[in-house]
Amino acid sequence: MQDIHEKIQVFARSYKGTVRPLQFIWRNQQYNIIDILKSKKQKVGRRVFFYFTVTTLPEGTFELEFDLKTGQWLLLRASVSSS
Repeated sequence: MQDIHEKIQVFARSYKGTVRPLQFIWRNQQYNIIDILKSKKQKVGRRVFFYFTVTTLPEGTFELEFDLKTGQWLLLRASVSSS
């Protein structure tokens, strides 16, 4: 996976006290999330972060971070298939 660390726009829904990403836009490309492979919630002091490893269409695997305090999403890492 390649380190990215870029802000992204994410369409998500709140679900049972957590957040669930549905799709995101990165570099003018929309990615529809087809599976969440891993998720975790982490507290750092008074802040709460959610981390997700997802697979998407177009095909790729991505690591996302959501900062509950700021509402900001980051694309941390990406592995995109070249077609």
